[in-house]
Amino acid sequence: MFFKGNSTNISPSEALKKMQEDGAICIDVRSREEHAGASVQGAKLICLNESNFNTELGKLDKNKTYLFLCASGMRSKRALGIAKELGFTNIYNIQGGISNWARSGLPVKG
Repeated sequence: MFFKGNSTNISPSEALKKMQEDGAICIDVRSREEHAGASVQGAKLICLNESNFNTELGKLDKNKTYLFLCASGMRSKRALGIAKELGFTNIYNIQGGISNWARSGLPVKG
């Protein structure tokens, strides 16, 4: 399947800018426990390791821009692949996950 659209890595500061200026939606794919400990303000939690991940992801508007986030960037890369298969076109992986987000001095809640 040929993929059209944008799917790339993005720095935490670029991700925050996309959220603030373009209305991009952050999808946190970590566990509920991880998300409760520290998270990005406004991020939507859809746990990659839960059986309903594909179903929940599939309910989202495929025309919007999504930024995938996990702890370090590995699970979010897997989630990005699933999103591509489901037909999402403007998707990004936040490099280094929440760890890099916090190291970059960006706001974290929790």
